[in-house]
Amino acid sequence: MIKVSIIGATGYAGAELVRLLLSHPKVELKNISSKSFVGETIDKIYNNLNKYCDKVLIDENNIFEDSDVIFASLPAGLSEEIAKKCFEKNILFIDLGADFRLSNEEDYKKWYKKDYKYKEIHKEAIYSIPEIIKFDKFYNKKSLKKAKIIGNPGCYPTSIALALSPALINKIIEKFIKLNETIKSDKTLGKGYTIGHSYFCNIKNLNKEDYEDIINYEIAPTLREYWFDNEDKAEKEIKELLNI
Repeated sequence: MIKVSIIGATGYAGAELVRLLLSHPKVELKNISSKSFVGETIDKIYNNLNKYCDKVLIDENNIFEDSDVIFASLPAGLSEEIAKKCFEKNILFIDLGADFRLSNEEDYKKWYKKDYKYKEIHKEAIYSIPEIIKFDKFYNKKSLKKAKIIGNPGCYPTSIALALSPALINKIIEKFIKLNETIKSDKTLGKGYTIGHSYFCNIKNLNKEDYEDIINYEIAPTLREYWFDNEDKAEKEIKELLNI
């Protein structure tokens, strides 16, 4: 059995990951952590886990014990430190946040307003959508298996990539150069790094104004990491699509 632990287990992605891993035949869910709910059991926070998981949420500094794989579901800028510890301890680290989505540090500075703290570990990272990696032009399944740090895309890039990948793989289209449709919600998606919690995503009525911040949001660079030639082209294509 693979011993898996989760940092940020009470966020949207973290809680769903708990649910998925509980039913995985080759996984033992070892440790789960939360900034806001240390000492509480996760089934008291998410009632759907009642009778399925009553693990106590611990401090993230204690998450590394007896773990083969650690997932982190945290806001941008908070995963790097954890990744470094995992790398030093030879624990596979999978980031559901943004810290390992972009291979170019200048892109990361532009879009996330942060610097790489540990530049050396970014050289060890791979950006992956597991469902389509064997078709990817940059990486392959073999290199993914060898990776020690894996960055996952966000929700919108994942949905767009998975929807269009069959057409790309079968050469129905040669290149993904336009977004069919994408939307933005609030500037900070997910539940954020805050005290308290909510059981629902934040949703609002959308109009043209809601689309305009797409250029300044992280969707564009993570899509470019796969399919756009360069950042200028990505920005130009998206602006044309949204008539901005």
